[in-house]
Amino acid sequence: MLASAVLSTALVAGFEAGVARAACNWEPARAAIDRIVREGSESGREFRKQVQEGWDPYATILKLANPLDGEKIDDCRFESLEYLVKIGFPSSH
Repeated sequence: MLASAVLSTALVAGFEAGVARAACNWEPARAAIDRIVREGSESGREFRKQVQEGWDPYATILKLANPLDGEKIDDCRFESLEYLVKIGFPSSH
């Protein structure tokens, strides 16, 4: 009984603090990242230039993404960060 009361309190506190986030739908988020970093595209050139200058790859992706794609990527923050490293970009700061 005590455990369920503590859990209920924690859930309510989490929602009040704004912790609740949308679930990750990875495929659209990955596709959005791929569109942005695509070799030869204007956004790909801009992304690589900024990352080479020391910008944070994740922040740069969000800056270059349209608002809808940025939301998809941000909903999958952990997966997006891991994917950027997997495809050869430095980890975020």
